[in-house]
Amino acid sequence: MQNGNRAAVDPWNEGPGIAILRIFDEALARDFYVEFLGFTIDFEHRFDGDAPLYKGVSLRGCKLHLSDHFGDASPGARVYIPTEGLGEYASRLRGKSYKHERPGPPEKTPWGTLELTLHDPFGNALPLPRAKGYRASWRASSLMIRAIKAQSSTEKVNGILMSRSPRKILSVLGKS
Repeated sequence: MQNGNRAAVDPWNEGPGIAILRIFDEALARDFYVEFLGFTIDFEHRFDGDAPLYKGVSLRGCKLHLSDHFGDASPGARVYIPTEGLGEYASRLRGKSYKHERPGPPEKTPWGTLELTLHDPFGNALPLPRAKGYRASWRASSLMIRAIKAQSSTEKVNGILMSRSPRKILSVLGKS
């Protein structure tokens, strides 16, 4: 779009957002995110020698910021990280025998994805859906929601979506 002689700027087209997760112990954070999960440290920052740590970590296309600052984030966050090769990655993690997390195999969710949820030592959850199924599920859900909305009232749509029942959704779409 043009606004006079200047092109309009889309502030949301610079890539995915980066979650900030609260940590309480630097050594434990390094042990979990770097040693156990395999992230690399992109940067570490402190305002001075006694200040809390703020660090960036990454693994493949996933970037996270970990903060020891009390006001940056709340414990108990949940960050979905679509993961290629989920089964192999889960097996590798199980083989490490990490004392703070012993993941089982990925499990099928009620909404049709294959996921493994990890919990860091600070109360944050990292659900790892298999990337291929996650993207397909997202597209299918989006298409179903549009189709249901086109055929139904808002009240009916909300009831159908809250049920998470594929049969109910398909019956509304006339596909049962």
